[in-house]
Amino acid sequence: MSSKVIDAEYMKFIRESFGKIFEPYYQVADFNRDKIADFAIILSRKGERKESGATSEEHKYDYPLAVVIFNGNKNGTFRKAFVEDIEAPLVCFLNIEGTKKKTIYFGVFESDADTRIFTPVGKGYIIEYPDEP
Repeated sequence: MSSKVIDAEYMKFIRESFGKIFEPYYQVADFNRDKIADFAIILSRKGERKESGATSEEHKYDYPLAVVIFNGNKNGTFRKAFVEDIEAPLVCFLNIEGTKKKTIYFGVFESDADTRIFTPVGKGYIIEYPDEP
């Protein structure tokens, strides 16, 4: 999926919040804290879009998507460590928080309802929801 699926003007608006070179569907960092770069990507999957009930054009439909996280190996290869099917508008994104301990999360621009944090556990990840106690 490329950022071209998002209207160019809306993408410009998103980048005002996240920075000029922000790539919403792809992130690289050491998510599992083993000092080896990992990467995460949002992919489309088979299925039909569904009306979400939202009033804005950008949030009107939820699409069948998947978040896939690959852990890096010392030999330069990657291993699939996590897959989560998600239905969300195309203005969704992956982003990283933190400087020393990088945390990867999924969100929908101009919404906090779908936020998910991917926390490394063992060789995989679990999902945490920031709104839960």
